[in-house]
Amino acid sequence: MSRFSLLAATAALAIAAAPQAVFAEAKSVDAGIGTTGIGVNASAKLLPWVAVRGGYNYLQFELDEMEYDGIEYDTEIDFSTFGGFVDIHPFRNGFTLTGGVYQGNKEVMLDATPDEPVEIGNLTFTPEQVGTLIGTVALEDTAPYLGIGWDGALYSESMINFWVRAGVMFTGSPEIALDASGGILTDDPVLQAEIQREVENLEEEVDDYEYYPVINLGVAFRF
Repeated sequence: MSRFSLLAATAALAIAAAPQAVFAEAKSVDAGIGTTGIGVNASAKLLPWVAVRGGYNYLQFELDEMEYDGIEYDTEIDFSTFGGFVDIHPFRNGFTLTGGVYQGNKEVMLDATPDEPVEIGNLTFTPEQVGTLIGTVALEDTAPYLGIGWDGALYSESMINFWVRAGVMFTGSPEIALDASGGILTDDPVLQAEIQREVENLEEEVDDYEYYPVINLGVAFRF
């Protein structure tokens, strides 16, 4: 199944799963893009000032030569998350206060093949000794979310409406894994001990990165 088909199916399932009474007043589906990737949502008004929303987001892209603790890594970000939210509309218009949760895989893959001596932990190794360093930076699967925005689809007579949402995902301290592959010292206990020390150094470096900024915008279709 293509990613687009998965996004469309998620929105359709979210609508089908909700009680028909929920949709008596207003409902919408939307598509957008932002720091959580491309995504779709289905929304329904429960009360004049309260709506519920569920959706799916997918994000994948590569960054070259990001430096962590003195080592340059090729970096790939891979997020695949479902979200469930309560949208509060205190003025019964598009202004929105949101609380909810993102659930799913949120990882950053690291890949470094040194071409000169590199310090790992407290020791220096040659490229031939190290080979390739492969690692992951994993964020918590369950991440609470708080945000603010403008989404007037449920309060507008227009079929098509634009929306914007901004907030923060509370991802917790990242968990890091790192290993070496293809070097002449790949299985050497000294290198392995220094790799573990390097993991500890990295965890100290990213320990304060417990929050992920969320900024998304898109278009909504009211039914």
